[in-house]
Amino acid sequence: MVTIDTPECIPVRKHAGDAGADLVSMKDFDIHPGEKAKIPTGVKVAIPYRHVGLVFGRSGLATDKGLRPSNCVGVIDSGYRGEIFVPLQNDSKEVQHVARYERIAQLVIVPI
Repeated sequence: MVTIDTPECIPVRKHAGDAGADLVSMKDFDIHPGEKAKIPTGVKVAIPYRHVGLVFGRSGLATDKGLRPSNCVGVIDSGYRGEIFVPLQNDSKEVQHVARYERIAQLVIVPI
């Protein structure tokens, strides 16, 4: 089950064979060098029992903007029902802008 704020934040796989579904930012953010921001995705999920949701960074954000998840890989346990947030860290030397509906991470659900 997935609860969403708007249709724009529905996690989708860009290509049929992709492992992860893209998570997007629900707000505009400026992240200063060396700082992090807790980015809301507008998505709540009900991960099945004996499964885990893993939130991975997007390689394009890391290589193009120097932005990565500050916790490297996020773990969403099956009992969590709150909104998914992605803590992005700015490792670049410039202020980086994250636009509303920009793809910021990927969600992969796997059995444990």
